[in-house]
Amino acid sequence: MTWHKSRKSDDLADAPDKILSAAFAYLAKREYSEQELRQKLLNRGADETVIATVLSFLKEKHYLDDARYAAAYVRDRREFRPCGIAVLKRDLTAKGVAPELIAIAIEAEYDEEQQRDALRRLLRKAAALAPYENDDEMKKYKAKIIRRMLSKGFSQSMIWDELDILLTSAGR
Repeated sequence: MTWHKSRKSDDLADAPDKILSAAFAYLAKREYSEQELRQKLLNRGADETVIATVLSFLKEKHYLDDARYAAAYVRDRREFRPCGIAVLKRDLTAKGVAPELIAIAIEAEYDEEQQRDALRRLLRKAAALAPYENDDEMKKYKAKIIRRMLSKGFSQSMIWDELDILLTSAGR
């Protein structure tokens, strides 16, 4: 038998005074975008007008800041789960961050050289698993790597450049 923490989905519906405490509890764990935090509170049954007041207070006191959230998100993805700027833009847009804040965060935290470094790390890891039997298998594997890096949001030209450098240095 497993024990699950029971959480009522409407535990904030009748307790507007607990909404600020709930928001602080969420923000104590990690950064949230304004839209993410609003959705968390709505899912727990909080009233939209009270949420708006709480979010306004949190932004005024700098507890909630989409620009800071975007910069932290880009930094974390760059270091721990590398991807290209296309994926970063898509993810941050889905989290409700304004396009101008996304552009500023990417420009400040993820320049082209850092993108190339992240891509090189991913390509080196993928190249270590490459088959060596024949040219046909190698071509298929190279196409697979390119598709994977495109899905991670790197530009096609950057992928080709870095893959050619890697394969040339490896003598393949």
